[in-house]
Amino acid sequence: MKIGARWYRPRQNNPVRDMALVASIALGACAQADQDTGMVSRNPSPLEGYWSLGETPNTVFLEPCDAESEKLCGKLVVFEGDPDARDVLNPDLLSWGQKICNSVVVFDLIPTEETQIYTGRLYDPDEGEVLNLIVLMKSADVIEARAFHGASVDEAVNLGVSAVTGELPIFETISFATRASIGKKHLGKNSTWTRTESPQQQCS
Repeated sequence: MKIGARWYRPRQNNPVRDMALVASIALGACAQADQDTGMVSRNPSPLEGYWSLGETPNTVFLEPCDAESEKLCGKLVVFEGDPDARDVLNPDLLSWGQKICNSVVVFDLIPTEETQIYTGRLYDPDEGEVLNLIVLMKSADVIEARAFHGASVDEAVNLGVSAVTGELPIFETISFATRASIGKKHLGKNSTWTRTESPQQQCS
């Protein structure tokens, strides 16, 4: 067959090449199937979505920390302060100086053995501190959140669960350092987060 001024020779069958092509297509299909299965197998957390923080216009968007993670992270998508304000208190050198607006402030939020209770960490850019965070899902659209310090993560979580659920911590089981902190910032303060629609004006 002649094309223009060149001669074209039809491609001859190459069994090895054809087998390799079929194998490549099959592997690609399997990989896509595995990916689709993985996406389907992850059950969305009831916490995912936009949440208005307390009585302020501040809003976070909770979503998986990465594509295959069961942990949730929260980005500050609405910030009541200066939208161009920089974080100059962040102890993480890689995050120091970043814009507060649109930064991640909730980390590693996961369910506990207690029904509807989740624990993680909250970064407070006003203080440059990372606090323990515990949230109690009171309904599909309302959660009670508490950010607090702790002598240790396990101890802080136990105290936080007791505080959120209204139970008093047993003093004999907590450390002297923890007892010394109670009455200051250790147990923190509850705040109510309310589910909201995607804000029209978001951090850029």
